[in-house]
Amino acid sequence: MNEKRLQGDVKTSVLELQMHLAGAFNTSNLMRLADRKSLAHALLSVAFFMDKVESLAPYSHQFNELASVFYDLECGTVHPILKTKKRSAAQPTARWCARGRVAFAVWLLIRSGKGLDEAINHVAQRYPRLEALQSNGPARGNNLKSSVKHWHELFASKEGKNVRNIEAREMFADITLKIVKDTLSSVEMARIAEHHLQRTSAFLPSRAIRPEEGRL
Repeated sequence: MNEKRLQGDVKTSVLELQMHLAGAFNTSNLMRLADRKSLAHALLSVAFFMDKVESLAPYSHQFNELASVFYDLECGTVHPILKTKKRSAAQPTARWCARGRVAFAVWLLIRSGKGLDEAINHVAQRYPRLEALQSNGPARGNNLKSSVKHWHELFASKEGKNVRNIEAREMFADITLKIVKDTLSSVEMARIAEHHLQRTSAFLPSRAIRPEEGRL
């Protein structure tokens, strides 16, 4: 098979994959995690695509197996890979990473010139849906300002040692290190902070959003 034909075959496979993914997911709301059946269908489509690309074919089996795990789950069969090793009250990594992005935004706002209380008030007032990241949620009457301050203190502590979730801790360390290395103006830092808050808020359940939320 010559190189030109190979490129054509790969392009066709990519277009097929795009079509299958569009069928698996709600393309009007790709920011939300899909249901199990949709994820399984998407993984299977990726496996089929990889199987057609010689350099990726050896990895296709893993995606095929993962798709089967989700399909089995729909039928009530829980694959060992989904079972926790031990009982734990630990909260999902995604939630901790989202808290880390909020803490990062507070850290940036402070570096841009705001005081700690001013930065926390700014976050809590303009992004009320962040309440969904609280341990017990807004239903328990938790104070968002207190939570934002707590997350900031946890992640801003030396090397984030008080954050038990390793992935969230490393994520916070990586993004703060990049900012420290770059020479950014206070305006640029404030914009980056708003961007992270907007992105984090977009993944959370919508509820009585205030008109000014997310405005730069």
